[in-house]
Amino acid sequence: MLRVSLSALATGAVQASLFGPLDHPPGDADLAIAVPYAITAANGDLATPTLSLVVRDDRPSVTAQVLDASAPHDTNLLAILQVSGGMTDASGLTGLTQMDVSMALFEELLMRYQQQGAVAVRLVTFAQVAAAQTASWTQPAQALAIVDGLSASGRTNFDVALTQAQTAFAAAGKIGGASNESVFISNGTPNEPVGSIGIRQ
Repeated sequence: MLRVSLSALATGAVQASLFGPLDHPPGDADLAIAVPYAITAANGDLATPTLSLVVRDDRPSVTAQVLDASAPHDTNLLAILQVSGGMTDASGLTGLTQMDVSMALFEELLMRYQQQGAVAVRLVTFAQVAAAQTASWTQPAQALAIVDGLSASGRTNFDVALTQAQTAFAAAGKIGGASNESVFISNGTPNEPVGSIGIRQ
């Protein structure tokens, strides 16, 4: 792994060549190596000095960076909520329908976004047809009030939901410079449009 040779007889300079990794003590300290050698003079005298080598640890270093987790992160949140009849089915949680769980999920998600910064909400609900619940982007409190008053009925059409969401996103009232994010809350079982090649699952 390590070869040491005499490179200049007149000065006694040596050259060390490293051909692979060396066993290194824990940490990033340099590795000191003592290399014994022998010199014989013309008159036969013998000297046995020791050559000291220092191998520098050249592994990459990492500079610590401090990120400010408290820095505000504003969000434009496009929320697409299923309100078709299938959402009245039991959720598997005691006493809660799928609609109850989806509403609670939306409220929890919105609260987490608000903890990061300002939030503008665009709320789209869908069953067999879809509708934006306000004319423009709105405040979280208004969105929560709308969600609390929702009821579920009808069939489920993902196609109209996404089409309406694209139109709704273009409305006025978004927060300038904010992150644009979307959430689609559904039980994942569309049954419309019948005979269409659109979204079926």
